Amino acid sequence: MGTFGLRTEVGEGGLPVIYVSGDLDTQSAPLLRKALWDLLLNGSQVILLQIDGVEYVDSSGLGILVAALRYANEISGTVAIACPKPRVSRVLRITGLDKIFSVYADEQEARRALATCEQV
Repeated sequence: MGTFGLRTEVGEGGLPVIYVSGDLDTQSAPLLRKALWDLLLNGSQVILLQIDGVEYVDSSGLGILVAALRYANEISGTVAIACPKPRVSRVLRITGLDKIFSVYADEQEARRALATCEQV
């Protein structure tokens, strides 16, 4: 099990980026949920999850991601994912979540794509 880490930064153009590392599982998912909801409920419509440090994700972690995306969509926003490792990419592909999330191999590519999204 990888030690969970999370930090939030507001980048260029006001884009909030949540950097996540370690295992995204039953124990750590509530921490990510809090970070996502803090941003969403305080006016952020577009959020980038940079997950190059995530080694493992379980159903509770996936559930948090889907709930955040669903809420973001309700407010005309989105939650995007950048830099998933092959193991996490495989989970996203198997579950079909790669079809509902914008997933980017590179953080800069994600930033460029999300720069066109409207920020509140």
